[in-house]
Amino acid sequence: MTATAKFCGSSSKLSSMRGSALRWCALTTSAKKCKDEDEIKGLKSNPYFGKYSEKISELQRTTPEELARRIAAIRTPVQAKDGELSPNKSILTTPPFTKKKHLSDIMKVELLKDKSMQEITEIWLKHHMSVKDTVAVVLPVEVYDLILQTSLKHPTFLLPLPRPHGYEYFVSQFCGEEFHLTPLINFQAFKENAPECLLLTHFSELSKDKGIVLMRGEFNNDILAVSEAMCLTNQIHRYYGEIDTKRMKLLERFSNVPTEFRHMDLIVELERMAM
Repeated sequence: MTATAKFCGSSSKLSSMRGSALRWCALTTSAKKCKDEDEIKGLKSNPYFGKYSEKISELQRTTPEELARRIAAIRTPVQAKDGELSPNKSILTTPPFTKKKHLSDIMKVELLKDKSMQEITEIWLKHHMSVKDTVAVVLPVEVYDLILQTSLKHPTFLLPLPRPHGYEYFVSQFCGEEFHLTPLINFQAFKENAPECLLLTHFSELSKDKGIVLMRGEFNNDILAVSEAMCLTNQIHRYYGEIDTKRMKLLERFSNVPTEFRHMDLIVELERMAM
């Protein structure tokens, strides 16, 4: 099955995060603290550390013991032990009282009842061309059904994103009708409290009558450009919404046989998808 989804995206420049100057041994001169400093070096060597240094610095200033605990086993993505992410655990949590999003929160659904599938697709994509920091996709209901089935088996996964100086990895967690994504380095530092940088919400209200599911992606443009948000979105839908032997094997290995999972296989597959 091939996902014949329609895409669009928009972006605006928000205020950028200001990096903090970190002084790792400033709080104490104890041997333990200096040992923690050595453990942190692996995190600081990650080329994406600067984007998240302010949050990490705050945690070190307020509860350094907690930060030390969280980073004790951290390595950069290319040095990480395959499978060390513990993929079977639910890692990204959402607030328990978060209100479920509905299509009616975005547009007047009653006005779409007399529209064709093609007209609704055009309306949805055109609408998001003017919405800041969003991407939009329209999926056939058959594709979304496969996405649901696959995500129940493999709720957590890892995705690579091309950057000017290499690849950055992002952790993806499926919950309800949403995919939550956060940078791996962010997850390594903050675990389940890592803030998401991309939220993909699927709206299935029109699936029975129109045969389509509308998706809206909201991203933090301090971390992602619109093209990067779309790259991650496309990978999600192709891993979960297509029957492809190689991608299915990667999902299976990550979920069930982490010792056989190789991060570089994700990059090889991304390059194959781009062909």
